[in-house]
Amino acid sequence: MRIESQGDDSRGEPTLIPMKSLYDRIEQVKAARKDLPAQLQNIAQEIPSAWTRNTLRQLAAALKDNATPAQLVARFPEHCWLLTLQSSAATTDALTAMLEQSAFQHSLRTKKIRTIAYPVVLMLIAITLLMAVIALLVPTFDEMYQEFELRLPAPTEALINLSRGINAHPLLALTLLGTFLAAVAGVLWVWIGDNPIKRRLFGTSAHGPMMRQSLAKVALQVAELVDEGIGLDRALKIAAESNPDLAMRSLIGDLAIQAGHDTSHLHRTRSALIFPPNFLFALHPVAPSAQPVTATPNTTMLRELAASYRDLSMRRKDWVAFILGQFTVISVGLMIGFLVLALFSPMVSLVSSLSS
Repeated sequence: MRIESQGDDSRGEPTLIPMKSLYDRIEQVKAARKDLPAQLQNIAQEIPSAWTRNTLRQLAAALKDNATPAQLVARFPEHCWLLTLQSSAATTDALTAMLEQSAFQHSLRTKKIRTIAYPVVLMLIAITLLMAVIALLVPTFDEMYQEFELRLPAPTEALINLSRGINAHPLLALTLLGTFLAAVAGVLWVWIGDNPIKRRLFGTSAHGPMMRQSLAKVALQVAELVDEGIGLDRALKIAAESNPDLAMRSLIGDLAIQAGHDTSHLHRTRSALIFPPNFLFALHPVAPSAQPVTATPNTTMLRELAASYRDLSMRRKDWVAFILGQFTVISVGLMIGFLVLALFSPMVSLVSSLSS
């Protein structure tokens, strides 16, 4: 939802002005809320996330410097939606929700780091010992088995071939090991991290916590705009233009287009396949007889849904930590078992031949 028809050009055709609804709203809020920079500065001091804290401070400084709406949206795509909330109460609710969410994410990230510390350290030690055994110990067994001309089982032969390859090409082996460790680190970063880079790379899952967080923002934003007398279609358009996630922007934009034609058909849009039914019902309440109750969205319900979506985004069980710990222990056990069997299984044949 990027453009809006506004005005006429010299030929009498409508001109297209990108993001006009959002820019006009931000300009309106800037003129009405001279205290907004101070409010952002105050709440920023309580945010545990360094990135969010610094971003809010920079946003407050940009407002004091009288930056244009286009500059604000370009510099702060994740937080420009705050600039569409005109009432101090709505801004306070939004910033408090951000504080709670940031505190939860910080706590969850710390818990994840503590959880993976043991299995990661264990895996690194196991990999180091494995490389030392393959590079230093296996060649000794290789020479001994060649001297006695033993027929080696497949695991032993594979281990010896691996040892020969590593000793023949140590730089290549180190490069492959570094690539593997980098891949593991990337997977852990995806699991632990919660930042704009990750969201841009992987987007928003249709049923994940990020979707619920984004939907909570939209519900609160639309409720505030509608309470000020702004039409539902324009309120949804502002919410779409201020959303940094392309998928959410498209879905909210579809609702805005439909709301401009007929709000009773919101449930027939593509967004209805993704968004919860209670969100669509709050936008256009209908009676059991399927007759419209009112053309005005239920803003009270939208605010309650915003709080509910935030709570749901923070109530999720994470089984990755448990699976990672068990997987690491099992992997190390299998690794040790493979080494023992591969190195010493030919010894049975050797002892038998010597005893005979």
